[in-house]
Amino acid sequence: MIREPYQYVQTYIGLPVDATVFAAFPQTISWQGEKLLKKDDFHVTICKGADIFTKARIEHIIGEKKLFELFNVFIESCPIRLLSFSDDFLFVQDDARGRKAIVVRCQMSNLNELFFKLNHEFEIEMPIQPAHVTLYTLQKNIGIHIPSEEAMAVLPIVDIPELKTALANVRLI
Repeated sequence: MIREPYQYVQTYIGLPVDATVFAAFPQTISWQGEKLLKKDDFHVTICKGADIFTKARIEHIIGEKKLFELFNVFIESCPIRLLSFSDDFLFVQDDARGRKAIVVRCQMSNLNELFFKLNHEFEIEMPIQPAHVTLYTLQKNIGIHIPSEEAMAVLPIVDIPELKTALANVRLI
């Protein structure tokens, strides 16, 4: 198992973000003709275990055990924390799965160091997970995966003044 406060859900390791952080954000947002719904729960995805296991060509159960051990030891000396949010929102679309979302980028401590360790221990070259929080989704509470910084870099910017105002008032707990 992954140590708290971190979570492991559907092969993703994530750091929960208290919903009160986003209390000032509107419940719905319209973007490109779509009504997007604010999520009920928030997190920053740290890494996707399934991608690691596939790249390392190891069975899921073996990979999970190794990932849990590595991660838990790593966070003892290098906890991964949410430091701040960037002042930009991005639109993500996954046509294959019919998903659309608005995310906000964020900065995390020790994320680069974790990926260095993961890549070394699993003998792979996995890009660093681009740190973000999914705020709004087309389908209620359905997340969306952004696999790399390169994928994040080409996402369209969402320019909605109401979101920028709400973000300016965010205080991390």
